[in-house]
Amino acid sequence: MQGKDYQSRFQYKNSSGLCSADYIQSVTLNLSLGTEVLWQPEHNISQISFGARYNTNKMIASGRVWNEGAISLSYVQILSEKVSLASEIEYDPPSRYFLSSIGYEYKFREVGFCSLPLNAIYVLLCDLPYIFIEVSQ
Repeated sequence: MQGKDYQSRFQYKNSSGLCSADYIQSVTLNLSLGTEVLWQPEHNISQISFGARYNTNKMIASGRVWNEGAISLSYVQILSEKVSLASEIEYDPPSRYFLSSIGYEYKFREVGFCSLPLNAIYVLLCDLPYIFIEVSQ
């Protein structure tokens, strides 16, 4: 469901039994705040995360924090209509897992191209609040 200044979504994946719901609200013209809830009853897994996104016409910054303490921060610098640079840092204090990635995006006429490290999680921040894409071989 989408309104003028908010977006909400509910998903159920039959194959894994995963249920998720998210909601994001524009607070100002440039700032949006949101939350996401995940539940997988088969494995007794539940998570909640809170996120923020700040964007201007030249940059996009976002952050998320999960209930178990994991943190994800990303930054996209828009150099031109066709070229963007991006970086992301993800840290999970309980497991001491740390991931850092950088990438670029070059938009051809109709198709975009992103250079990303393999097996990395990259945050692509376009028109939606946040879309997580896992890249692997």
